Amino acid sequence: MPRGYRCIILAAVGWLILAASPPQNQPTQNNADARDRESNALDRIATAIERSKSDIPDRGCPNGEEIRQSDLCAQWKAADAAQESADWGRRTFYLAIGGTIIGFATLIAAVKAGQFAKEAAIHTDVSNDLTRDAQRAWVTLSVQPQLVERYGVDGLFFKIDFIAKNIGQTVATHFDLNCDIFFKGQTEDIDSLVERMENQVEAWKTDYDAAQGSSLLPGDGETESLWGSREPPDIRWWTGTVRDTDLAQPILLAAVFYRTVSVPRSVQLSCRTWYLSDFDGNGKPSTFLRKGTAALGPTRLSVEPFRASVMHTEYIEWPPKG
Repeated sequence: MPRGYRCIILAAVGWLILAASPPQNQPTQNNADARDRESNALDRIATAIERSKSDIPDRGCPNGEEIRQSDLCAQWKAADAAQESADWGRRTFYLAIGGTIIGFATLIAAVKAGQFAKEAAIHTDVSNDLTRDAQRAWVTLSVQPQLVERYGVDGLFFKIDFIAKNIGQTVATHFDLNCDIFFKGQTEDIDSLVERMENQVEAWKTDYDAAQGSSLLPGDGETESLWGSREPPDIRWWTGTVRDTDLAQPILLAAVFYRTVSVPRSVQLSCRTWYLSDFDGNGKPSTFLRKGTAALGPTRLSVEPFRASVMHTEYIEWPPKG
């Protein structure tokens, strides 16, 4: 029996002995005997408690055994259960952290997979565009001046060939080549000159008939010649710039419209511009023509890019809106 239970029983026996004592209203001669009996009972209770304390100590229970009458064994069992609960709590915490890390890694992998799929789609589109562009018609523009000479007092006569060539893999349909010559004024800025040329291209766009025009086979070229004279106010002479010699700065403009069999509904527009000039005393292009100059043939004339070498636009709809 556990030591705590024995103490309780002994205390109860002691109180029963006290309860069996004579009532307090007994005659006085019996009070001394009653007190002696109470004192003896208390002594017996104290003796019993001391004896209970001197019993064999609780040694618990060996591993693997269960002694339910042992308080120490019960305490060990409770401590073991608490330790096991703490171990499981710690394992659960680590498992939760591991699950969070795995979930985060899975999320990153999903994002990376989405980005890879997007990039793959972009590369596929680019590849398709490159394949389409490699198989489509491409028309390039070049120019070959043949003659520039004096015309009258203030004019110049020009014979200039503009050449369009299909360097693509398929035929260019609804083909139309246009060309013109401009002269930059002495005080005119570049933006104003460019605006005049752009207005000319817009006029050509208005006149272009997308249902008509010729075809240009791969490797073939077509030449459009600009033959004619120009006089003031078309020619804008720069006065007194070099040894009192008036100069003109001509700019050549060419634009070609065409369709392709790979994208038949779209209209392609390519433009190109060049300086036209003679050579200076050092054999370099001057970007000018002198007033009253003698006839200049192909070997004495130079063409240099004015701005971008080629300006290309694809119009998905024709006529273009806006």
